[in-house]
Amino acid sequence: MVFVAGLLLLLAPSNAETERMLLGDSPFFRHEGMRRAVAAGDRALLQRAAISGKWDVRRLAAMGLGAHTPHGLLKDPIAAVRAAAVEALDVTAPETLLLKLLEDEDDAVRAAAVWALRARTNKTPLRKLWRDPSASVRMTALAAGGGLTKLRKLATDDNLAVAVPSLAALGRAGGAAEAIHLLRALSKALTRHARGKRPVPLYLQETPHADIALARAVGEMARRGLEPGGRSLRTLIAKLVTTSKPSASGRILLAYAVAGSRDLGSARLILDGQVGSIAKSARSSISLQVGLEEVLYAFAQEPWPELAPLLSAHLRNRSPRVRAAVALALTGPAANKPLGDPAPMVRVAACSRVEDALVLAELVRGEENVSVLIAAAHGLGRLGGDDARDGVERLLRHADARVRHAAVGATLRVSMKSRDRVLLNVALGDVSATVRAAAAAVLDFHERNETILPMAIRMLVHEDIARRQNAIALIHRLTDARVGFDPANPKAGAAQWQQWWAAQKKHRKVTGGFRYHVADLRKRGLDIALVLDATGSMAPVIQATKRRLQRLIETLRELVPDLRVRIVVYRDAGDAFLTLASPFTHELRVLEDYLSCIPAAGGGDQPEAVLSGLRRAIVKTPWRAKPKRVVLLFGDAPPHERHMALLEATLREFKGSVHAVDVAGFGMGPRGSSKPNAAFLKIGKWGHGTATTLQNEADLLRELLVLILGPRFRTDIETLFGL
Repeated sequence: MVFVAGLLLLLAPSNAETERMLLGDSPFFRHEGMRRAVAAGDRALLQRAAISGKWDVRRLAAMGLGAHTPHGLLKDPIAAVRAAAVEALDVTAPETLLLKLLEDEDDAVRAAAVWALRARTNKTPLRKLWRDPSASVRMTALAAGGGLTKLRKLATDDNLAVAVPSLAALGRAGGAAEAIHLLRALSKALTRHARGKRPVPLYLQETPHADIALARAVGEMARRGLEPGGRSLRTLIAKLVTTSKPSASGRILLAYAVAGSRDLGSARLILDGQVGSIAKSARSSISLQVGLEEVLYAFAQEPWPELAPLLSAHLRNRSPRVRAAVALALTGPAANKPLGDPAPMVRVAACSRVEDALVLAELVRGEENVSVLIAAAHGLGRLGGDDARDGVERLLRHADARVRHAAVGATLRVSMKSRDRVLLNVALGDVSATVRAAAAAVLDFHERNETILPMAIRMLVHEDIARRQNAIALIHRLTDARVGFDPANPKAGAAQWQQWWAAQKKHRKVTGGFRYHVADLRKRGLDIALVLDATGSMAPVIQATKRRLQRLIETLRELVPDLRVRIVVYRDAGDAFLTLASPFTHELRVLEDYLSCIPAAGGGDQPEAVLSGLRRAIVKTPWRAKPKRVVLLFGDAPPHERHMALLEATLREFKGSVHAVDVAGFGMGPRGSSKPNAAFLKIGKWGHGTATTLQNEADLLRELLVLILGPRFRTDIETLFGL
């Protein structure tokens, strides 16, 4: 009977579009297909995905099925699938299989197995891992195996690479005693930051502290409903907010704790206190204003609906930057309100939060600002579905090429009648080469070659020579073939292409570019080291990177699930530190906390310890043998001249790529230099990579993805990810 029930489940009908996304040939729609299957409760489709021959489909099936995940996926040959299966099954996974996975070669699998074993009575296998070389495995084993006392000690370690993951583990597993311990530590941190008549803002202090990781751990414990001494942790956090008289930096810390406790009264006190400080202090209003943005950012990371009325009151703030931060922290219907703000930057922020495609489609009808229309196109693409179609079709007809480019990208997830023909017309007839290339990229990733290529080949004899030229460009974009073609004498060339296409249909050998590049990364995996100058002038860049880190990691992980990231920061001799480095990890929370705990300070003279930072990332990093290795250097000052010879030798020997990003003009707009400094040009050359500049936060995510995935695929990346 069980077999028959399972067979009936597998044979149950599914939504055709969702099935095409999840089980089709294109990996770029599979995550969206899984999301739709889960939303529709389509367990039959997810069960079919669990026996797919494609490993990333099996991984997504485990993520969608949860406790219904087949136990066989715990033995899958691909590590990313095993890890997803363990996390999905959690404590329901068979103990014998979990114990076997403790010896797995992949750290993510082992850490997941450790956590799933936390409810078992025999803790001996977990305690054997308390000294494991992997930080994620070691901390998880301590949390799951009863080593909370040891974790408490590690959480106060001066080494952030130890303290930050320890605090994250305590937040996830600690009990009442650990909650009180961390709450006291948070109280001491608030006192330390409040010392002096004019305390230095948190993000500009000299010495790194794991205070934000501490505050987030307290918030995580509050979310779990701990009640030390019979009083809820939420109540104790509220008391700390009321009695501590925090500085501007202290309010940022408390905001991270309150984001977990979700106490509306505490959130109101923090926001009112920050706004009051701005009103009283004209001299330091800029740093306090940034502090208010940081408080709002803390709330935006995990917004809860009840916070919306309180945040909406701050949409009357005089600063557009603050109102934009409020827009990013709103959720649900409240996110629609900032769409009527007079400042375009606020409307742009709101477009990323609106959850109703009809609202954005209505905005498109009357909006004139190009930046807002581009953001609306991205929002429509994010939401997808039939309701987004009218808005996208309107944007495809807009006079500005930048708007049309964004609208082309939105067609990825929007249901449109005759979408292939619409995109083909754009690829052949749009006046902008960028828009034509974008349409070609989307057609490629729709994997509709059997439909598009014959149509494009027929266009090779079109009466308009421009269309013929665009048709051959499209064919070249969709394939690796280079059959001869003369636009001035098209018939002979078109006949050759017809013969070529007949052969391809027989042998099915059509290949493209970016899609196959990503397929290779998915097989190999990806290791990234993000190297940041942490001197005083880099504060805006570090803050911007922190705000964009989540989307960067989530986007990359959708493409390359086997992803690890490490953050390395450097200053110069005589500063509070020379270099610091996080562990290589797949955990976004640890990376966010680590970066948040690094203030930008020190420096002074022009050259910085670039060599030390790059050597920490290249020579002293546990790279894996198979995955692609990428190092991204962000700085605004060159290395010391005396270090250049050793720097060249280090970079030339590196079996990976190093990209240098000069951010000396960050925030300066058109006034910033468009050419990297000479030393960064050399670093890009020696490191088998490139050198570029970055002038504003809006371009940060795009440039990171372009450098990581390959500069030659810029058009694909900009189009497919709405950047």
